[in-house]
Formats: sequence, structure tokens, C-alpha cells
Amino acid sequence: MDLLRENEVPMMALNAAAASGARDKTGQFGFYNLRAEMTWKFRERLDPLNRDEPIALPPDPKLAADLCAMRYQLTSRGYKIESKDDIRQRIGRSPDDGDAVIMAAYADHHAKARKAQRGQRRVRRAHEDLKRSWGR
Repeated sequence: MDLLRENEVPMMALNAAAASGARDKTGQFGFYNLRAEMTWKFRERLDPLNRDEPIALPPDPKLAADLCAMRYQLTSRGYKIESKDDIRQRIGRSPDDGDAVIMAAYADHHAKARKAQRGQRRVRRAHEDLKRSWGR
């Protein structure tokens, strides 16, 4: 991380076990934790009908296998993704490439969302300044 900071590479702290308050695109189901949210939201972005945030993957069989290896179940807390230990036992290796792509997509989505929020705040402030200058 020090090397990234020295080179001013943007980064984001992530605790995959943290709670998630998000919902799936239907709004019907939540997520067991942040890992489940990131994985499910990535899955939603891969939907060919998704027009909001289309995503394309390189033709990489290992990456495709990693992404397809993750199983889920619906619990009382929402979608839960199979543990990495269980995936390792099942496929004989860790799905690190898939995890890296999912985390990068999550970070990219949140960077865009933060940028949009900053823009909205600037517009609101400008509008308020304009109203004050007009005496309203």
C-alpha cells in the first residue's frame, strides 16, 4: 500500500465481511455481507439486459471459471456467497482472479457514484448561492 500511496494510485479500503445495507436490483433481497453484495452486484452488471453499467470481460478461461465457481444461498439476512475455503476445496484453488475483478468493479462503481454526488452537491450549492444573490 505504501507504494500505491507514493505513486498516488487511488485505492479504497474494503472489509468483505462488513455488513451490507444494499438491496438487489429488484429491491426484494439484501445481502449477508459486503462480499455477497459485491458479487451479486457484479452478477447484475453482467446481465445482457443491463444498460446502466455494461461490463465486458476478457476471454480468460480461468477468470470465467472463478466467477462461475461461486455458489450462493438465500438466507434470512439475504444472499450469502459460499466461503472461499469451500470454493478452494471444490475447485482445488482459490478464485483470486474472480475476486480481484469483482472488487475492482465495486471500487469503480463507488468512485463514479462519489463523483456524481460531489457534482450534485456543487449544483445545489450554486443554486443556493444564486437564490441568495437574488434575495430569495
